[in-house]
Amino acid sequence: AVGKTVLCYGGQWLLERLQVFSGDIAIATPYIYTQGSSCDNRQSSNEDLCARLLRGPDPEAFVNVTFDFLLVANRSLVLEPAAQVYAASMMFCSRESAEFQNRSIADASGRGCEAGRGVGAGETRNPLYKVCGAGGGSHVGAGGFGTTWSYLRQTACAVPGGKYDDTDNFVVLPTVGASGGGCGVSNRSCDEQLSVDQRPSAGGGLIWVSTGKLTMQAGVRMLANGNPGQNMKVDPGSKRSDTTASAGGAGGQILVFAKVFAAPSSRNPVSIEAAGGDMACSVFLDGASGCVGGAGGGGYIGFKLATEGLPRGAYVSSKREAMTQGNHTLRISVAGGGLPENCRKMGVQLEGIDVAYGQDGKAASLVPCQSGYYGIFCLPCEPGTWSPPGRSSRCSQCEAKPASAT
Repeated sequence: AVGKTVLCYGGQWLLERLQVFSGDIAIATPYIYTQGSSCDNRQSSNEDLCARLLRGPDPEAFVNVTFDFLLVANRSLVLEPAAQVYAASMMFCSRESAEFQNRSIADASGRGCEAGRGVGAGETRNPLYKVCGAGGGSHVGAGGFGTTWSYLRQTACAVPGGKYDDTDNFVVLPTVGASGGGCGVSNRSCDEQLSVDQRPSAGGGLIWVSTGKLTMQAGVRMLANGNPGQNMKVDPGSKRSDTTASAGGAGGQILVFAKVFAAPSSRNPVSIEAAGGDMACSVFLDGASGCVGGAGGGGYIGFKLATEGLPRGAYVSSKREAMTQGNHTLRISVAGGGLPENCRKMGVQLEGIDVAYGQDGKAASLVPCQSGYYGIFCLPCEPGTWSPPGRSSRCSQCEAKPASAT
């Protein structure tokens, strides 16, 4: 492909899927939404599929991972200011450069496995036996427990799914679909009560970016978060029914391959997130007890940079709150889901609620760091510190060598 393709229709594009192969690609359309889910994605080899696709369409590249949004540019790719793309599995692939301009959005949140589905889906207890919040969805980080509560404390009663896709061998990529939180009610009732459009309790999807030089301008958001849970009626046919709570979905995955990475320092930094969905809370008819659907576990964010391209001011966060002070270039979050403010307003008992929080996922380099380098970007350790080769999250203090050492 040698020409230029510009997606510039001024309205909304609602598509089953979108695939474009061209010399240059620019997205000026304000809103693109594709259908589908990344739930069926499987673990894949540690290979950048973009390199294969730049040689032309390759059906064999999609054996383990499929994309409902696929852009392949032989030269450059641009997402213009305020453009928004919503898809389950998306790839931005360009040989020379990819530029995400001011306030543009690539969002795969809630586009993984639906409630109650996936390798690490949370448990749903039979509400006829015991009304209990559902267990949180798990991915790289484990979800939180579903609980029941009274004026005394929280009591765990539904387990989260088992965590998975945490790869440390650099042989495979963590591309398995992120799991949904438990639904809290029967499958039939779950399908009737959960909105298909908003996808409560669903896990996050997949975003794959590969290019020579990657530029992200102020306010860019790249999101693959799990969705929060919601209240569920135990008996949806009754006007007066106790409510349980579905659980948060797990964070998805974002994989970035680039030779150079540039982002400006700003009070409106770039945000890259694969965090777990928050818990949901309910209050029973007695007003003094209820249940909590556990939060989702965090997902995975991985970078492979050929050169040191990270500007100063990067901020790797274990929380989902936005930064409020200072200038930063980049905020990365793989946090487990937490407690939303509306739970506090409902008067939910907070004693013992820690068990309902999701665990953090992982932000890591996709290739081994050399000795003396650490973290997701393989940055050099500060003088007086060191790290072994491989995948180190931090550097350790150097100790004085023994007098007998040579």
